[in-house]
Amino acid sequence: MKQAILTYLELVRNLAEKAGAAPLAAALKIKERLKGEKIALILSGGNISLERLKTVLSLKTNCNNLPFTLVLLGKSQQSLAQCYFLEIHEGPI
Repeated sequence: MKQAILTYLELVRNLAEKAGAAPLAAALKIKERLKGEKIALILSGGNISLERLKTVLSLKTNCNNLPFTLVLLGKSQQSLAQCYFLEIHEGPI
């Protein structure tokens, strides 16, 4: 979950809470099945505690060190929720 929060923060510059980052965390968990596929993820929550944010920001990894690449294809905003269209590719950026 922490990696998903950090990935959203680095990739699209949006802060996500645990529930908001859950779709990306799930996609990362099954990334082998999703490679090359276009997927849409909803990000709807930015209610994160300062303690959790400190923990996430202390992670040593970042998007440039991941064993896969997330490509942002576009985004759409409806109300407070945002929908990101991503593609997962093999190997780092």
